[in-house]
Amino acid sequence: MPTFEEHLVSLTQTNADLVTSNNELTKNVIDKLGQINQRVEAAEQQMNDFAQDLLKHRIVGGNLLMDPWLMNTTLETVEGVEKLVPATPPFLPTGEVKMAAVSQNTYAFGTEYPHLSVQQYQEQNAERFTDEPWLARSEKPIFAKLYNKQIMPYGGLEGGLDKWSKLNKQGYISQFLIPKQTEQSPYSAAIELNVGRNRASAGGLYLFRAWVYVKSGKLIFGDHAGYGRKAQGERAWSESEFSKDNSEHPFKFVEFKISSARYNGNSLRQLNFASGDNNSDLECYIASPQLFALDHPDDNKKPMTGETFGGHYA
Repeated sequence: MPTFEEHLVSLTQTNADLVTSNNELTKNVIDKLGQINQRVEAAEQQMNDFAQDLLKHRIVGGNLLMDPWLMNTTLETVEGVEKLVPATPPFLPTGEVKMAAVSQNTYAFGTEYPHLSVQQYQEQNAERFTDEPWLARSEKPIFAKLYNKQIMPYGGLEGGLDKWSKLNKQGYISQFLIPKQTEQSPYSAAIELNVGRNRASAGGLYLFRAWVYVKSGKLIFGDHAGYGRKAQGERAWSESEFSKDNSEHPFKFVEFKISSARYNGNSLRQLNFASGDNNSDLECYIASPQLFALDHPDDNKKPMTGETFGGHYA
């Protein structure tokens, strides 16, 4: 039987063990609370960052570009040749840039809806159609039944109330040709964004979207690209990216943000598409372009515009 002294020592040790255990438990609780607080603070920071980031990504209003589907066109005779002339195109060519409105059949951006009668006709006249997007043309479109080889199936931009698309007017896509630079070339060759006759601005942050095909040469986008034949830009696309070896379809979806350093009423004036190689010809196609204003955390840079949202026939 333990003596009183031994029992006292045992109680003292037990008490010491309890104190140590309690201290360890308290420390663990404090550490866990610290971790929880860190996570809460991190979550709050993430939420704040998300809220600020949302202001930089939230689309405000509609498409800023004029007539993105080129529905406002007329057939005119230009230099003895009949051609479609857009009245309010989404882009404005300058210098040596040549712009044309071409059929959605071009490189299989779209084609007519494959009703049974359409499929039967195409099967009976197979030589007039193609199953290869890189060979599709206005006069030789891709077979309507090949949904996976078109960008806009089910009628696409085909106009007419009796058509599947239900568009009142026929739509087109933009073709651009820029010849290589020569001693006689004009000072600039740029493709400007057309946001209306007032060239209204919408703050300092935008989102551009379009389907693009660079058949030959190099297409760039940037501040004053093309002015003085400037061949450098913040964005660039070369013909090799769109080749059959490197792409599933001639057209690629392009999306990027535009940040303008000049916050003024004409901040879009200096942002252009152009040729990125003055030693080669550029041939490219841009379909269904969209330009959106994005919100901004700074009050003095929030979207402001002057009668351009939606443009015409947007």
